[in-house]
Amino acid sequence: MDVETSEAIEQLGQRIDAVELSLRHEFRAGLAENRRHAEVLIESVRDDIRMLAEGFATLTAIEAIAEVPGDRLRRPRPTPVRAEGVIADVPEDDGRR
Repeated sequence: MDVETSEAIEQLGQRIDAVELSLRHEFRAGLAENRRHAEVLIESVRDDIRMLAEGFATLTAIEAIAEVPGDRLRRPRPTPVRAEGVIADVPEDDGRR
């Protein structure tokens, strides 16, 4: 192998090493960014779960204090009514009118 070919192979090897290092750096930077994004999303979900839990706890406390069964706090279920061969949902009278 002549000197020129040997130098070209050496330079090519160095360029390949530089590209490899660059790709590794980009990959690690992207991985770190994805990790940070996932942590933000997880924290957001934790906050949502915390808010739901606090809401359920508040409703449970209100229900316990008022000594009202849970069904009275909810919207009344509609009663199916047959009218001329058609079934329609009509809410029951809940006494609030």
